[in-house]
Amino acid sequence: MLVAVQTGGARPPLFMIHGLYGVMGVHRDLAAALGPDQPFYAIHARGFDGAAPPCATVGDMVAAYLEEIRQVWPDGPCIIGGICDGCAVAMEMAQELAAADRTVAPLLLIDPVLKHPRPGGPRPAPGALPPAALAQIRQQAESALRSIGERYAYVPYAAADPRQLARAVDVAVATCLALARYRPQPYYGPTELIVSAERAGQFLDPGHPWQETLHGRRTVHVLAGGHFDLMLEEQERIRWLIHAFLQTALAPQASEAPVPAAMSR
Repeated sequence: MLVAVQTGGARPPLFMIHGLYGVMGVHRDLAAALGPDQPFYAIHARGFDGAAPPCATVGDMVAAYLEEIRQVWPDGPCIIGGICDGCAVAMEMAQELAAADRTVAPLLLIDPVLKHPRPGGPRPAPGALPPAALAQIRQQAESALRSIGERYAYVPYAAADPRQLARAVDVAVATCLALARYRPQPYYGPTELIVSAERAGQFLDPGHPWQETLHGRRTVHVLAGGHFDLMLEEQERIRWLIHAFLQTALAPQASEAPVPAAMSR
């Protein structure tokens, strides 16, 4: 569900993908900090507006989000970014764009998480969860959406409206389940990572599964605290780092293709 936050400007657009519960809540503040010359689009999970059902798989998300991108930016270079669990979706999107000969900047990943022990392994069967487990996921999703709705002014639902909140919870649960069933594929392009100190060790540990997932050149910026500190207390630094990254994101030395031709799927 693409939201055109800022359409003016001569630079290639930045498309930012939502996190675990399907919401890209920081888009207005981030766009304002990037300046009027930077087009910026936020991508929430599909379904918050009730116009289409939630995506059931990461593959569905990739196809739906890329179609929305092509509608507003049919050709030319672009910049893809993701937050937390949404980084997995951003990686797949960048792979698809590169395979279609689109120029893609280094992938912007904000505190990504790798929940599965090894990339490329078998996906778990999408069988029904026990009712108690599903109820717990719904409870967690509703709590998170209420909190996000209170924290950010621009979200794709009204937390005070029971009908809208119930629909938003359906979207959040579907998004959580799709991401839980996903197995990350190797990514061969360059990446720009902004990570919390809590997760930084994953990218510095040679034995961590991220080393089997991110094969390209990596630039890692580590900010203090845990994941939630990063999104609340370090927003100003995040905005500064993204602004600096965008100044050179598509410079010749940084325009490596995310997928070598022989690796395209």
